[in-house]
Amino acid sequence: MVDGSGEITVTTRKVSFGHPKCPLDLAWGGLDTIDLVAPEVFETGFRNIHNGQRTTVQLHTPWASLLFVLAAVTAFPAHPPCWDAAGCRPTSRGDAPTWAAPAARQQGSC
Repeated sequence: MVDGSGEITVTTRKVSFGHPKCPLDLAWGGLDTIDLVAPEVFETGFRNIHNGQRTTVQLHTPWASLLFVLAAVTAFPAHPPCWDAAGCRPTSRGDAPTWAAPAARQQGSC
């Protein structure tokens, strides 16, 4: 387990962790699981391309919520939409996100 600091680079396709001894590239499309386990902790699971073993990593960063959203829309596009506290779901019209009231509130958590 690598424990240490390094720089991350975030794009719409991946996050790269620039650790001097163990760099890591996480392409959003290759992730099996994602979770925002704390406000600044992004956790993901994937199969290691070198040995096929399941690997779980955590990135502790103020950008964790951004990583979670980018990974979610890329790796899990069919996931049901989440509802906000007022019962509205996000929609997209043009370049700006808007909010639309749902016909019926979705049961359960997203």
